[in-house]
Amino acid sequence: SQFERWYSQAGTPRLTASGEYDAAARRYVLTLSQGYPETAFEIVGARDRKPLHVPVAVGLLGPDGTALPLRLEGEAGTTPRATTRILELRESQQRFVFEDVEGEPVPSILRGFSAPVRLEMDQSREALAFLMAHDEDPINRWDAGQRLALDWLVEATKIAGEGGVPEPDPAFASAWGRLLVDETLDGSLRALALTLPAERVVAQALPVIDPDAIHAARECLRRALATIHEDTLWSIYRALAPSGPYRHERESIDRRRLRNAVLGLLAARGDEEAIEAAWSQFENADNMTDAQAAFVVLADQDHPRRDEVVRAFYDRWHEDPLVLDKWFAIQAGSSRSDTLERVQELAAHPDFNRGNPNRVRALVGAFCSGNQVRFHAASGEGYTFLADFVLELDASNPQVASRMASIFNDWRRYDEDRQALMQAQLERIASSGSLSKDVYEIVNRALSR
Repeated sequence: SQFERWYSQAGTPRLTASGEYDAAARRYVLTLSQGYPETAFEIVGARDRKPLHVPVAVGLLGPDGTALPLRLEGEAGTTPRATTRILELRESQQRFVFEDVEGEPVPSILRGFSAPVRLEMDQSREALAFLMAHDEDPINRWDAGQRLALDWLVEATKIAGEGGVPEPDPAFASAWGRLLVDETLDGSLRALALTLPAERVVAQALPVIDPDAIHAARECLRRALATIHEDTLWSIYRALAPSGPYRHERESIDRRRLRNAVLGLLAARGDEEAIEAAWSQFENADNMTDAQAAFVVLADQDHPRRDEVVRAFYDRWHEDPLVLDKWFAIQAGSSRSDTLERVQELAAHPDFNRGNPNRVRALVGAFCSGNQVRFHAASGEGYTFLADFVLELDASNPQVASRMASIFNDWRRYDEDRQALMQAQLERIASSGSLSKDVYEIVNRALSR
């Protein structure tokens, strides 16, 4: 059957959507097209791929943000109208006509992630902010917020890279505020929706990666949101304080996730009140989720509480190897300017074992792969640190050493100065006398890209 092609045709399909509203006829025409994006490599059987059967869940939002009841062309007027309809896309392109549509709607496409496809649709910032604020579908609401934030962050990164100070998008800040107080969403989803795209995500959307500008832009937006919604954030944080002992149940998990996301935002400005709130949470936590969240917040601060929490976390849990991995990783992920120095100290710590792959990933992987702004410091010291570590580890564990060396794979995506610094370290590794086959293949492949 046509649906079986999902299992026989390689590649992730691309779904393209466009809409047109006819005010006189009160009709909205949605055109859906399916295909596959071009790839840099040839996929076996790509030329023989045929249209799939794609279920596309769709909703339309009216000008006031309410979900409109939907009736397709040809259906009887007495047909019950749902606010979400699943359109069966079976051809390369199909048109779906909705009738009796009052006012130009904003479409909500692929609700509930109804098909594993990449959606492409030109939508303005205003439309995305509208969906972020009003869409009744939580997945699309989250997606609209992420797309809007990413669009702003890409623009803000360019401004920051040129020495400017980006101004937050008022439409995004307003829609973000509606999400913040929307109690119809569970706490976990609100926490997820309030979190900005990671720096690595922003980097993938740029032709040339500027880690410093990306970090500056993202932190600028976090601080702005914390300032604009400060009173609401504090109100939510205090309202979600635990009222009893730890419980591993859905409602409690949701409350912890939202409260910890709010704490991270409150601390974005480095305010004393937020820092003390994080320390109090750490001191009184009866579960690892709350203790770790407070540790993450304090590990980023230039404040005496940072050293206190580092010592206290170690003293409590240094005998648990999995928790100790978190102790290494959180410090390695800090955006403090002295993080590389701290990572070098931790590499000489008695509890750091180069023979333990998890411990290596927790420290070196968390810094070099996860901490974009500090690993890619313009001085190139992070690159030297990684190259030294790869050369040292290669003799005893070439598999993990090659994995660490692969962090250099995207070196050509950065500015010319960083490219030169990374290339020099790759060449230094490649020219060493006794390189393992594993590391040799990774390094030479990276140099030949």
